[in-house]
Amino acid sequence: MKLENQVTTLETSKKLKELGVKQESLYYWLKSWLKSEGEKEYRLFQPSLPKGRENLLGAGYDMHSAFTVAELGELLPAHQLEIRKGHKGWEVKWFKTDALCPECDGSGIVGKRVQRGCSKCKGKGNLENQSNKGMISHQVFEPTEAEAKAKMIIYLLEKKLIEL
Repeated sequence: MKLENQVTTLETSKKLKELGVKQESLYYWLKSWLKSEGEKEYRLFQPSLPKGRENLLGAGYDMHSAFTVAELGELLPAHQLEIRKGHKGWEVKWFKTDALCPECDGSGIVGKRVQRGCSKCKGKGNLENQSNKGMISHQVFEPTEAEAKAKMIIYLLEKKLIEL
């Protein structure tokens, strides 16, 4: 699989930066100053700086974090999401918080899905099949998992449903 399919696109990376997402990732979109005809203006770049010199990263360069699927997963509140791959790409669903009990601690998380309620509600806050009960607040469909997760983060930040 191409690296470009495992990280956020340049456009999405710029939007995440604009929304204040901390620019710490394994890969970056770096504006190429040696652009020759036919080359892309931005390239994926993986920095290798000595420990303690990370503050030099991006100094004087136009660069944006190209977040990986794993990095995006760390930014998302797992107990309110369902993430899955369909035949047309990736789907991320955000559930209304009232689908969980008011004190839900997320202990019902199994993998990327909420399979049962938390230890306090013992299943009463079950999100399984909540799409049939009108509990989906927002959902996105994208061709890659990275883009689907990133677009959900953008939605949640713009609606002030999460803070990073």
